[in-house]
Amino acid sequence: MAIVTVDKMRFTPSSRSDITMPFTIAGVTADILDLGGLALCAVEASTGVAASLVVFSGAISSTAVAPIHNSIGGRIALGSTDGIAGKIVVIDPPILAGIRYLQVATITSTGGTVAQTTGDTIKLCLTDRR
Repeated sequence: MAIVTVDKMRFTPSSRSDITMPFTIAGVTADILDLGGLALCAVEASTGVAASLVVFSGAISSTAVAPIHNSIGGRIALGSTDGIAGKIVVIDPPILAGIRYLQVATITSTGGTVAQTTGDTIKLCLTDRR
């Protein structure tokens, strides 16, 4: 696991960019992305991603990430029972507002971890608009 930082020099006001992140692969923990003030606005999963939900762990001020839940206690998850392989999912940026460190994982509908295979990735679209 590594901390990945976004090159904010590529950003101009009101711009978007993307970064490709690997999933947790066979027990190896996924990298943590330092958003550095940017917001997540969409995700795109590679076509080989096994059917699963995409979930996030995050932190506000350190890299000690924890599962992210909404205001009523549910885990924030993207996708459906058929997964998100080859799909783009748009996210309303305020959902993860304030999260600086972000980690991506995949789980089953009952919460079990889904290990993806080498080469399966998720592209995170980032914006400076919140």
